[in-house]
Amino acid sequence: MSETEAFERFQMFAPPRVNLEMVKNDLNRSIQPMKIEIRKDRSDVDGKIYWALVNTRGAQGSKLGSTLDEKHITFMQKLMREMLRRNGTCTEKTIHAVNKSGPGGRPLLKNSDIRQFQAFLLKEGIILAKNEGKGRSVVRRYYIAPRGQMELHGFINLEGARQCMQCKGLCVHGVLCSSRCKGKMHVHCYNAARQRAEERGRDLKCQVCSQVFYPERSSDYREEGNEAEEDTSSSRTHSPSVEQPSGSQT
Repeated sequence: MSETEAFERFQMFAPPRVNLEMVKNDLNRSIQPMKIEIRKDRSDVDGKIYWALVNTRGAQGSKLGSTLDEKHITFMQKLMREMLRRNGTCTEKTIHAVNKSGPGGRPLLKNSDIRQFQAFLLKEGIILAKNEGKGRSVVRRYYIAPRGQMELHGFINLEGARQCMQCKGLCVHGVLCSSRCKGKMHVHCYNAARQRAEERGRDLKCQVCSQVFYPERSSDYREEGNEAEEDTSSSRTHSPSVEQPSGSQT
C-alpha cells in the first residue's frame, strides 16, 4: 500500500499525531511470533514509498512464507537472479528461458503453470508488469515490485545487488555509470543528485570511478536486444535527467 494508505490504516491504532515509525515498531513486536512483519521501502520503479505486510520465514527469504512447492521456489529464485542480473527487469523471453533451465534443459514448469505462477506473483505484488513502447514496438516488461523488494530483501542482498551511491540502500533497478564501473543509483536518487549538482554549477561525479556520471540504462536490456546502445563519447557536457519507467501498469 502507499504511504497515504498506510497512514489511514495506522490511524485505527493510534492518534493522528503519533509517529508512524513508532506505531510500526510496536505492531511488529506484537506480530513477530507469527513470522510476519510490517515494512516500508521506496520503490526503485516509481520512487514512491510503499508499506507491506511480509513473511519473514523461508530459506533466504525467498519462499514467500510456506505457500510454494520446491519447483515453484526454484523457478522463482532463478527468475529473481536473472532479473537482478538485468537490473531488476525482464521480458517474457527471459521468463521462458529461465523455465528451460531445469536438469538436462527440461522445463521447470508446464506452460500453463508459468502463466498461473506469473498471475500469482503479480497478484501478490512480488512483480509488476508495464507495457512499454508504442504501436508494434510495445514490450511487456516485468520489474521487481515494492512488496517483492521487501519480501525478498534477504535473498536480494545475498545475491549481491549493488548499493545506491546516494542513499546507500539496495538498488535493484536504477541507472548505471556509462564508464562501465560499478557505479549505480536509483533513478529518483540520480535525478535529485543531478539537480543539486546543477544548482551548484558542478558536474555530478561517480563515487566509484570519479568520472562525470553519465546515466546508461540501455545496458539494462542489451542482452535481450531491446534497446539501442547509447552514445558514451566524451562530447557530452552534462548529465541528462532520467525518467522513471513509463507505460501502462497491468
